Amino acid sequence: MKERKSGSHGGDEIQHAIPSYSKLNQDSMATALVLSLLFVASAALLFVTVTRSKKPNQPPSPPKFPIIGNLLQLGSLPHRSLRHLSDKYGPLMLLHLFASQP
Repeated sequence: MKERKSGSHGGDEIQHAIPSYSKLNQDSMATALVLSLLFVASAALLFVTVTRSKKPNQPPSPPKFPIIGNLLQLGSLPHRSLRHLSDKYGPLMLLHLFASQP
């Protein structure tokens, strides 16, 4: 009787010639990840470009609080506060009072 060796039949050669399912799955996952990252980066760049282009050219403005704007920065003597603000931001500046939008 002839004994067969476990690795001597032709099926092993075919298995080595065809990439395994796990290798194909890893390649497709890597491709999907790269494409997803490119899409997110492109969307973020587009969003930043569109939002920056919609803002009009505005004069400098001190930091504001939500809802009340720059009201607290004016204080009890607004003429003095405005003078100090103009020393820092120039003669033309943008102030937000309450929820006003320019």
